[in-house]
Amino acid sequence: MLAGAGLSCWVPHAAAQAASTAAASAAPARYRVVNIYPPASGGVPLINAGGDVAFSVFDGYPQVESAWFFDGSRTRPMGGLGGPETRVSAINDKGQVTGYAATADQRVFAYRWSPATGMQSLGALDGVSSLGLGIKNLSR
Repeated sequence: MLAGAGLSCWVPHAAAQAASTAAASAAPARYRVVNIYPPASGGVPLINAGGDVAFSVFDGYPQVESAWFFDGSRTRPMGGLGGPETRVSAINDKGQVTGYAATADQRVFAYRWSPATGMQSLGALDGVSSLGLGIKNLSR
């Protein structure tokens, strides 16, 4: 990533993804650099096998961290659970994302997000807090 260039990542070029297995093994994969968020955003993008990208962005002070999703054509906010912080921890190959987010009363809960369902709190077994740190590729 170039300084001042914003959050960028390598995304598989559509032509490279469409290439057959035989052709792909003979030629190197092609990629393009896509600027998916403005400068000074921070965050480490997580990329799945389909080229979807999920990332957290520090937006300012007081601590405001938001979660974002890039589907190959547009970047969109993932929302939150009512508090000032939403962090991305993992993305699976179906484009489902997990992480943790603050609520309005400053509790922290794990969440599951997808383009189809949006943000869903997973609550906490102890009623106090939980963290979503990984997500399987299986639908459940």
